[in-house]
Amino acid sequence: EADVVYQVGAVAAFARTHGAHLTHVKPHGALYSQAAHDEPLARAIARGVARFSRDLVLVGLAGSLTMRRAAEAEGLRFAAEAFADRAYDTEGRLVSRSRPGALITDPASAAAKALRIVCDHVVTSIEGAEVPMHADTLCLHGDTDGAADLSAACRGACEPGCETDATVCLAGRVRRCEVRVNGCSLWSEGSACPDGFCADAQTCGVCTNGCPVAGTTEC
Repeated sequence: EADVVYQVGAVAAFARTHGAHLTHVKPHGALYSQAAHDEPLARAIARGVARFSRDLVLVGLAGSLTMRRAAEAEGLRFAAEAFADRAYDTEGRLVSRSRPGALITDPASAAAKALRIVCDHVVTSIEGAEVPMHADTLCLHGDTDGAADLSAACRGACEPGCETDATVCLAGRVRRCEVRVNGCSLWSEGSACPDGFCADAQTCGVCTNGCPVAGTTEC
């Protein structure tokens, strides 16, 4: 708790000297991962943040009731965070970086994941299952190769302001631009492409077999 107070105070001071204002706090790395399920640790973090200022937003892993309850107990707003550049398992947990496929470095793949989180409130796990994912904010790691391209692709996919009734094919679904109740225009959940992929920006792809039977050989 004391360490959190000290570090939040230091970051706020650095921000102030550069004319910025601290608005949120997010634990980092192993501390972040452990706090998602460790109640005493989550409560200590929340208390430290609240001692500095209850105007700050506490950011934690989407789906972590432990972090949400810790924030609420201290009168803090909680922002559930999802990752557009990381893979998830079927339990909604981040896949270890040591596992192949854990890091997403392709801008189109990151944008498709971001769009599904924002519009459909789901992610596709590394095992292929759909996992509910309700998030208030998205994270991209600045130290990932091509981070700027990932960021631009995700923003472009999620940017509101599409033209009403326009269509786009993203993440294997044909989506239509709709005006939501809050007046913002966003891409709808859409209809899944029968063969699961897009041919271009507007239409679904059609799978054509390049060989008669799987497992056959040809010289």
